[in-house]
Amino acid sequence: MKKMVLISSVVKELSEMSKIEETSVATYARALREAGLLSQKGRGRGAAHATPLDAARLLIALMVGGKVKDSPQAVRDFGKMRCTEHLHNKEMNWKDTSLQFLCGVPNEHIYEEAIAAIIEGFGVREFQEKLKAETEKTKSPYLPVIMALIQDTKLQGQVIIGNYRYSYQVTEFIDVKHNSINDLENYDEDVAERWLAILERYSSGINREAEVGTPQFINIGQVLAGVREPGERETNEEWADLPKQSLRKADKI
Repeated sequence: MKKMVLISSVVKELSEMSKIEETSVATYARALREAGLLSQKGRGRGAAHATPLDAARLLIALMVGGKVKDSPQAVRDFGKMRCTEHLHNKEMNWKDTSLQFLCGVPNEHIYEEAIAAIIEGFGVREFQEKLKAETEKTKSPYLPVIMALIQDTKLQGQVIIGNYRYSYQVTEFIDVKHNSINDLENYDEDVAERWLAILERYSSGINREAEVGTPQFINIGQVLAGVREPGERETNEEWADLPKQSLRKADKI
């Protein structure tokens, strides 16, 4: 029987992983819960059990950062970005590391679905077996690179998993984004106003990018699956040789 994990455990793991105070991560979780974006059910023994989507949304909130009160809108903006392109690099050694093959996620999906599927995968035997089989084919001691990125000032995201790269955008704004503000009168007034509102919400004069890598997905996935305790780093020795990465916020001019 699968161990049921509370959202508080995910909060603790994300705090350990990101080096953000647990109380601060908890305030993000509270804001998302009050906005109806996290599972809700009682307290104590009756508290809601965390789902992969809960973990994905809280992770997205931390990647975007900013004021806690704005985090529900950030999760809606970035979590609902649609996959607009998926590229398969046939020159890489991996045969098939697509989200569809590994997780059953169709090519047409949204950003939070991809993040949730990868998190869930590290607690699912079939996913891990497929990933290990692909690794053995390349004769590499390492798993394929798995990375999720968000560029908040551009309202864009990417997911890289082995020889596949997925790009995400808010599709209704694609045409608007490739034109100057002076050209917005050529677009539907409502669309233009919403795009300008998003520009104001996330523009800060610098191109900010946040990323999460393979080790973080393993840690969150295993905590969610109940096979490791939050903050524990030695439970699964088979992943011990993975390069260490940390959730970071990097500002690039």
